Amino acid sequence: MQSFLMALVECSVAMSVLILLFIAVTPLLESGFAAKWRYYAWLVLVIGLIIPFRPHLDRALIQVSTPASPLITTQSSSINTANANTAKTSSNIPWPELAGDLWLAGAIIVLAEHSWKHRRFVGMVSRWSEPVTDQQVLGTLQRLKAELGISTPVKMQVCSCITSPMTIGFVCPVVLLPAMDFSADELSFILKHELVHCKRKDLWYKGLVLIATAMHWFNPVVYLMARAIAVQCEISCDAAVVQNAGVDARRRYSETIIGVIKNHSRIQTVLSTSFYGGKGSMKTRISSIMDTTTKKAGIAIICIALIATLGAGTVFAVNAHSNHSQVPTPVFPRNENGQTYGTPTPRPGPVSPGTVPDLIKAQGVDGTVGYVRFTDLQGPQPKNPQEAVALSKKNLASGVRQIPLYAVDGKTVIGVFNIGPGRSSQ
Repeated sequence: MQSFLMALVECSVAMSVLILLFIAVTPLLESGFAAKWRYYAWLVLVIGLIIPFRPHLDRALIQVSTPASPLITTQSSSINTANANTAKTSSNIPWPELAGDLWLAGAIIVLAEHSWKHRRFVGMVSRWSEPVTDQQVLGTLQRLKAELGISTPVKMQVCSCITSPMTIGFVCPVVLLPAMDFSADELSFILKHELVHCKRKDLWYKGLVLIATAMHWFNPVVYLMARAIAVQCEISCDAAVVQNAGVDARRRYSETIIGVIKNHSRIQTVLSTSFYGGKGSMKTRISSIMDTTTKKAGIAIICIALIATLGAGTVFAVNAHSNHSQVPTPVFPRNENGQTYGTPTPRPGPVSPGTVPDLIKAQGVDGTVGYVRFTDLQGPQPKNPQEAVALSKKNLASGVRQIPLYAVDGKTVIGVFNIGPGRSSQ
């Protein structure tokens, strides 16, 4: 869990930079690139948030240090201080586990809240809606489906508890119409708008955005991204509706959207499309609808977003390995028996071969300076749980464990080194 959280935070920070940058350059891209490509470029970033793991270079552009467990050594006559520190460390609050539980709780709360709202909305729609029976309206729906090349069955219902057209249903989409009288042109625009959402599987896209939001619920930038995607979703859908249309048709479509503003509903769910995209984006939508200039395909935008997302992990290296490489491996002298001896240098990370000498400089209980074997400090290693319990009871009963203090040759015993609580004498 700890490694996953580290990767998640790293991804969240790096992707936040990309998200803010893309939001900043979006107004510049609107004048030259088609809305569809800008919309799907966001999808690359969403998937990048959902999959937090990235390849790391040997050296990142920005190094973020993480705390590592220091190597505890001693040169005193006993290692009670080290034992006390070890006891304190073992009794510390497990912050990584608590952080993991907090993240998981937040993600579950976000998903549960939106799931409950969606279920309540679907239940309300089921209660207060009825199928459309007008053959002229049904004929318009079938004509537009054929025009857009949609073979999936799409239902249409009138719901008295909504005031704006929308679509729900991942597998079996249902177009919901408010209980209002629409002209033939308005109805055609509305149905085509909702059918474009169905054809592009925008509800599945919104589901991915919800998952990304839940995973990064602690990051406020992700909520900005969700709003920006919602705006681009409607703008790109508008562009598909008025594609190859003249100025007059674009004007009538804009009037249809503006007419919905007067009766917009706050009853909604994130897992639905909406013909009404909000007043805040209305100016941008109308300007985009009335823009008849030819726009370039945005394959380059998709490629840049993909490369930036894949490379996001190389910006921040949040791992202890980057720190390990900065600490050179010590070189210890060897005695006549080929054993290394000296004083180990505290370094981050676990003890590895070569970082600790065979003979560690220490001071015996009578003040004699000599060396203790690293293997003696470790003590006997249990091979099974039963041996571990027996060894633990033995250590508790004895209180102090004595090991030999050697001369530099590693053979000549010159004193005793005590391991255990309290300071004892020879």
